[in-house]
Amino acid sequence: MGQLYRKGQNLSSAGETIILQKEYKDEPSFDGAHVHTVGEGEEHTTIQDALNDININGLNHKHIIDVKEGVYDISNTDLPFLGMKNYVKIVGRNKTKCIIKNIKSTTVYNAYYNVFDPSYYSDGIEFAMLSNLTLINQGGKGCVHIDTDYSVFKKGGKIILDNLICIDLTTPSQEGCPASLRTDDFGGGGINIGLRRGQTVVVRNCWANGSIYAHN
Repeated sequence: MGQLYRKGQNLSSAGETIILQKEYKDEPSFDGAHVHTVGEGEEHTTIQDALNDININGLNHKHIIDVKEGVYDISNTDLPFLGMKNYVKIVGRNKTKCIIKNIKSTTVYNAYYNVFDPSYYSDGIEFAMLSNLTLINQGGKGCVHIDTDYSVFKKGGKIILDNLICIDLTTPSQEGCPASLRTDDFGGGGINIGLRRGQTVVVRNCWANGSIYAHN
């Protein structure tokens, strides 16, 4: 059964945890991590290129994707969403000026599309983080979707969503859009989380015009 979460509520009865709070202490140090810069005139022009460039990653090989101010639009690409990789932080330099858009359609809704979803890579995430970004979705399920098995998001793994603005432009009039996903008391449009036993998602200082929805 699904649950709409507010600050301070945990989903922990079956071993899964979602934590909505300002501070979360159990974060590994990223001192000495390899930094990949993204933006005009930087090492990479797209976040996807930076992610694809990371081939050796883990507890002893951490990476930070440093996103320069700009609009990164995957709407007209073949990408259904951007992924996440193990021990990688994707961090914007300015929350309101680092904008990632995925507007697949203004007339049709397709739940397959999102802005971020770790299932793009089967990378066995033990730790990953999105931080300081604005995400814009239209025509897809939401800005962030995390609902996957242990091959993608390991038992005992943690994903932190930090300081995000999540804007969903999908309307109930879009063909195929479930009306229940666009109401105040049900999820959809913002951050959508499905957890297995032992997985933890931390949602910290995030704002969404949709809702934060989680289920086990």
